[in-house]
Amino acid sequence: MTLCYQTHFILQSPGPIMDIEVNQWKYLIGITFSTGLVALWIYYYGLKGVLASRSTILELTWPLSALFVGYFFLNESLTMTQWAGAVALIVIMIFISRGNAVLVGGEEGR
Repeated sequence: MTLCYQTHFILQSPGPIMDIEVNQWKYLIGITFSTGLVALWIYYYGLKGVLASRSTILELTWPLSALFVGYFFLNESLTMTQWAGAVALIVIMIFISRGNAVLVGGEEGR
């Protein structure tokens, strides 16, 4: 579906994307496959040796790290929604790491 939209966009309003030279396309494709695929391969290879419970907690740190870098290093201000999201993620990480059972429909989830 995405490919259809991209093709339509390129053909209907070519603009600057059609100004990219063949050599530049080679670089773009090389960067896409080298950084994208290699990074994903390393990521999934690393997940083989990590427990699902631990990887869940570690995955939740990505948005927090983005907030941290933006706020402390790039001097960006955060909205109330972003602060609330950060607090929610921290609470969820604590909840998961303690191994508390989730109540679902009045029964303990297992």
